[in-house]
Amino acid sequence: MFAQQQHHQKQTTKTNKNKTLNKQAHELPF
Repeated sequence: MFAQQQHHQKQTTKTNKNKTLNKQAHELPF
């Protein structure tokens, strides 16, 4: 159970990181 939670946490972090990167990419001037 705990291992599943950890895996889900990693996936969530990864997704959030990708969202942040995409947001930054859209805000770049070029």
